[in-house]
Formats: sequence, structure tokens, C-alpha cells
Amino acid sequence: MFFKKNFEQININEIKEMKNPNIIDVRTKEEYQVSKIKGTKNIELETLLNNPDKYLKKEIQYYIMCASGMRSATACDYLSKLGYQVTNLKGGISAYRE
Repeated sequence: MFFKKNFEQININEIKEMKNPNIIDVRTKEEYQVSKIKGTKNIELETLLNNPDKYLKKEIQYYIMCASGMRSATACDYLSKLGYQVTNLKGGISAYRE
């Protein structure tokens, strides 16, 4: 699946240099419990896409992550078209190095 770039993408390891980034992890609750990055918020993909106004504000920048970067890219594509400021964390948690 290829996306027209309606959103920014950065390597997931670049978030280490940011001060208090708003990171949304769109993996399932079960995946999130197995491994997570401190300070992230878990909102499953389907839940987030079905009701983004409940969880996000359009004036805030969010960094979206998943296991490999595909679900987060799907979320970013959809949310950016709705006017949200989202950046995909490429590679997902599988590429994150502590």
C-alpha cells in the first residue's frame, strides 16, 4: 500500500530528542502490554479512526506509531485528511532502540 504524502514521516528513534512528544500507539491493547515506549498513549487504530475528535485536537502535533509503521501510516493518511497534525513514526516499535 502506497500513500500520497499528506503527512510527515520520521524515524521512530528521532522522538528521543524531542521534549514531551504526544505519541499515540495504535496497536492493540495486547500488543501494547507486551512492549511499549514510556510516555505513549495507547488508542487502538479502529477506535481512533472511528472517533478521532474524542481523542485528538487539531491544534496539537501528534506522533503516531504501531509495530512496524504500516498501521500508523494508515492512521496518519486518514487523520491528516481530516486536518489533524500527525507524523508517522517509521519502523514502529520494532525499529525503536532504547
